[in-house]
Amino acid sequence: MRICRLLMVFGCIMVCGCSTLSFDRKVENNVFISKSQPDIKVEVNTAFTYIGKVSTARHHQKVQGSQRLLVNYNSYLFANIDNNNYIKQGVIIRLDKVSKSFWQSDLFEDVKNKLISDYVEWGGERYEHFIAVRSDIFTKDEIDFIISEGMKNIVETTDNIGRLNYRGYSIPKCFMVEGFGKRAGVGNDTRVCVYYYEDLSEIDDEFQCRDWVRGDVSGDELERAFKVFLERRKKDVDISKKTGK
Repeated sequence: MRICRLLMVFGCIMVCGCSTLSFDRKVENNVFISKSQPDIKVEVNTAFTYIGKVSTARHHQKVQGSQRLLVNYNSYLFANIDNNNYIKQGVIIRLDKVSKSFWQSDLFEDVKNKLISDYVEWGGERYEHFIAVRSDIFTKDEIDFIISEGMKNIVETTDNIGRLNYRGYSIPKCFMVEGFGKRAGVGNDTRVCVYYYEDLSEIDDEFQCRDWVRGDVSGDELERAFKVFLERRKKDVDISKKTGK
């Protein structure tokens, strides 16, 4: 009988402990908050639409050289969508937790053709950082989710010759994207990445996406594009610690 009581008490402790350890992550008024692992707050311009959260658990994943791992992927998607359902800018917050392993540094090693790659301090934290021009910033799960949400928000549009069309969310072909990443969690088992992106044509209408990817843009044109892009990012997204410590 005494053993049963002890087991019941232990069970209650475990349940209560797990409930306290459940990581409270939410989005309210375009502010993403994670109270623990990681302790982070991301404030997004209220002109952006919070499209929603994408969660996927995948087995047999390869993580920086290690294979056959379970990874829980979580993405929070925000976008500045115009009257024609065209996504002009946006923010992606990704929290990816790997089971029985850890994330190594160089979180953005798979990002090719970086224009900038360094470290920055933001909200008292050190982040890996890059700026690049990309055409593939979304994961397949994120694209599928954006398309499905767009079908719930179809708008009427008119083409150049006056024909009426019905359109869900439209994703540009090329983006300038800035990423901030750090490791968190027990034994660095969580990868935290915040991306700000913008349709490249909104920044530069002189060069094509392939010109940027090949590194054919330099000098004054590069500096001008960076200035426009960074000014908008500073206005549209801010990262800090949730606790403020």
